[in-house]
Amino acid sequence: MPPLESNLNESRNYLDQMERGLRDKLRVTDFIPESAQTILDVGCANGILTRAVARTFPKKLVKGIDLNAQFIAEAQGKDTGVSEPEFEKVFLRTLRERGARYDAILFTSVLHEFYTYGGGMAAVLKGIADAYRILEPG
Repeated sequence: MPPLESNLNESRNYLDQMERGLRDKLRVTDFIPESAQTILDVGCANGILTRAVARTFPKKLVKGIDLNAQFIAEAQGKDTGVSEPEFEKVFLRTLRERGARYDAILFTSVLHEFYTYGGGMAAVLKGIADAYRILEPG
């Protein structure tokens, strides 16, 4: 199998696996305050959870970010027209540098990726620190 085709198959398998637990992952919405108007989904992959959060909170601004351009392209290509979230390939640090602010920030099934691909526990702590800095007080 050519390398590109192999990578696409691996990505699809990864996304399929992540989508299977969607109902359980949506439990995180129980912890989003009613007053929250902006929600950030860190490590959104193809946006399946991000879209579900946007459907759960149709009047809130929901954004998904990921570092995988292929995943973001897939997320952006699924325009349902209902509670459409925004998707961007961007680092948390970049959002912080832009002065972005969010009322709720989700890390669902992603901190292990920070650890594995980002440089261990230091990457996890940096990610959480960056999220804390862009989290609105309260």
